[in-house]
Amino acid sequence: MRITVKIQGQDKLIKKLEAFGKEGVKMIEDTTKINAQDIEAEAKRLAPVDNGDLKQNIKAQSIDPLNYVVTAYMPYSAYQEFGTGSLAEIPEEMQEIANQFNKHQNRYSIPPQPFMYPAFVKVRKQYPKDLEQGLEILTKKYSDD
Repeated sequence: MRITVKIQGQDKLIKKLEAFGKEGVKMIEDTTKINAQDIEAEAKRLAPVDNGDLKQNIKAQSIDPLNYVVTAYMPYSAYQEFGTGSLAEIPEEMQEIANQFNKHQNRYSIPPQPFMYPAFVKVRKQYPKDLEQGLEILTKKYSDD
């Protein structure tokens, strides 16, 4: 299961950071990488554990320096995340992702044990704060000169 979601509302912060040239772009790249790794770590922490395969197969990977994807590679990942049958619970913004798996649901209903979405939601709130902090650092650095 792969969650690829663009975090909205960061455009202004990113443009301000880019105005600092290479140093600003590096700040964006580092912040994005750290936040993707934080999603991976939080998803692993929240993942249900039977034999540990699910937890071991959650990975954050760089598409390019400014874009990451966090993937749970086990075939049953989506069923653990959203549940199946009458017990399925799908957050509205995850409908498109979950619909890829609905057609493959088995006849049994299992309760959801979300791990990817809660991890994303947690870090989504932190990402703009981290970008803002980077902007403050660069602004202070260059205003003191």
